Amino acid sequence: MGFSDAPTKSKEDRIKKFVYKGSCPCLSGEPYKACCKIYHDNPQSELSAEALARARYSALAMQKYEFIMETTHSSHPDYTTNDRGAWKQTITNNMKAIRFCGFNITESESLGEDQHAVSIVAAAAPLDSKVGKATSLISLAERSIYQREHGKWYYASATDLKQEVVENAITRL
Repeated sequence: MGFSDAPTKSKEDRIKKFVYKGSCPCLSGEPYKACCKIYHDNPQSELSAEALARARYSALAMQKYEFIMETTHSSHPDYTTNDRGAWKQTITNNMKAIRFCGFNITESESLGEDQHAVSIVAAAAPLDSKVGKATSLISLAERSIYQREHGKWYYASATDLKQEVVENAITRL
């Protein structure tokens, strides 16, 4: 069964399945309220490119799609101001059948004063998979490019995209 074939569940059910016992979904080890929640509550916060990468992952995991939209650079192909409702619906449709279960920053480098690259690896499993049971897992890797404008970092693009399906993976989250 593919990820898109999983039964649809309500937002509340999905977020309940994605509980970190108070820890932040970005897996920093910090409580959510002291980590990414600060940025989710105020997308205009000034934060580093690495912190934005973590906050965007957490936002996807917690279905905070407005944050994804607010932190996307205007040069990104998905960015639009014309029909934000349709953009949000596209994100929702793309994420509805998965739950995020892993995140790691593998490299971070300055590309100049207003550009930064953050390489990440993330893992996602079908929403209906059981924690601790074998499932198919998607491992996603990318080199995210962040652009700073008026002192604030935005997600601009991704390079070196890699996606791999890992069969019989055991998830802990």
